[in-house]
Formats: sequence, structure tokens, C-alpha cells
Amino acid sequence: MKHVWGETPIQGIPQKVAALDFYIVDSLVSLGVQPAGIAGTGDTRVPAYLKDQVGTFTDLGERKEPNLEVIRSLNPDLIIASPDRNKTIQGELENIAPTIALSDDSYQKILQNVDLLADVFGKPDQAKQVRADLEAKIQQAKEKVTSPMSVLVAGAFEDEVSVWLQNSFVASLMADMGLNYDFDGAKANTEGNADIAQITVERLADYNSDVLFLYGDSISKLKENPLFRQLKAAKEGRVYEVDRDLWSRARGPIAAGLIVEQAAALLSGQGK
Repeated sequence: MKHVWGETPIQGIPQKVAALDFYIVDSLVSLGVQPAGIAGTGDTRVPAYLKDQVGTFTDLGERKEPNLEVIRSLNPDLIIASPDRNKTIQGELENIAPTIALSDDSYQKILQNVDLLADVFGKPDQAKQVRADLEAKIQQAKEKVTSPMSVLVAGAFEDEVSVWLQNSFVASLMADMGLNYDFDGAKANTEGNADIAQITVERLADYNSDVLFLYGDSISKLKENPLFRQLKAAKEGRVYEVDRDLWSRARGPIAAGLIVEQAAALLSGQGK
């Protein structure tokens, strides 16, 4: 199998899979494959939107630093890693079991991952359905966005705002929905190499987008900032608070469908 880290031989259909990021779990579950081990983050071991679809699993520790001993004790047939987040332990993972790394750069890339995983697990029909379902949701959302709007997706944390870039997963969804994704700034050097930039409220005001989808632990503080209150989105009631796990951390086909549905509902006045 060709993947971000090269090529890996896989014999037979893997029965026990270690998934080292949420978008990997999402992609597997979309095909009806239950991961045997999952790496989470903080208090979130599995995103809420996936909890009812994931069976019993072994906790493999943190996404950024999974527990290699626990992974080894799981005795997996296949490890699926994040190419950036897990790069420093690539060798250790490959010594445990066949390991592949899959990118989450855009929803198009995610759908390519689903096709690759379908080959591995013998799920071609499921992969076609996953693609068809997501493309249908994007088309339906596009029909609801009746006027061109500029949009940003951002996280509020202390005194900084983390904004997703134009070439990010969530921005690719917004663009194909017919929205103008605003941010064209430089990528920040972050843990996990995420496609985000860290900016000030002053910089956010420079963009002054029509719509702002916002998550994070400092939303109330950000909303109290006088500059934030002057934003077009704030004045017109188009600042929408969304779930961080879904809009920022997930990045799989199931998450993509939910994000598109939520965005379309909010923009058409049908959401909360």
C-alpha cells in the first residue's frame, strides 16, 4: 500500500487496527471497521459524535505521544498513523507492526484515504457510499447558501486566535459549499503541524468576515473585546459557536458531513 511514509506490504485483511488520530478512527468507522486501539487527546478519548459508533477499544494514550508499550501489547495487525504528529516515532511503530500514514489535508484527501482503506479491508461498496453521501451533503448545503459570504473558522484560546488556513480540511469544505474562505496568512509552527495560523484580534478585524465559526475555551473573553464587537459577523449575529472536537480535531468523512450540515443549517437560519 502506498501512503505518505512510503509503501507497506499488508497481508490479508487486518483484524486488529491501532488508530492514532481521530480522523483515522472516523475513516475506519465510516467503512464499518472497528479500531482495536485509539489514541485520544486530554479528556477526549473518542469525539462525542463517534461514541455510539465505536465499540470497546484499548486506550493508546495521547495522539501526540501514544504509548508504544500499550500499542505493542495490543499486538495489532496494522497501525495507522498521522504523518506529521507521529513522524518522530515512525521507526518504533514500524517495528511493532505494519504501519501506514494517511494525510488529513482536505476532505478530498480524506476520501482518497477511504478508498485506500477500502482496498485494505475489502470494503469497495462502502467506500463508494461514503463518497456519495458526503458529496450529496455538500451539494445540498451549497443549494442552501443562496448568497456569497466570506467565512473564517477559528479557535479562541487565551489572547490568541487560531485560524484555519485556506488549504485546510475545514476550509476545503467551506469552499465547496460555495463560501469564500478568507484567511490567506502564513502557517504557524504548531504541535501536530496543523494548517492553522495564530493571530491577534487586531488581525482578525482586518479580515472582518461575514461569518465566523468559533470554538475554544476563551470564547467569552474574546467576545468581550471591543475590537471583536466591531466585527461585521458580531454585529450581524453571524458568530456561531461550534464544537471543537468536531470542527477542529476530527477531520474524517463522518465529521465532514456533520460540519457541512451544521454550517448550512446555521447559515440558513435553521440551526442554533
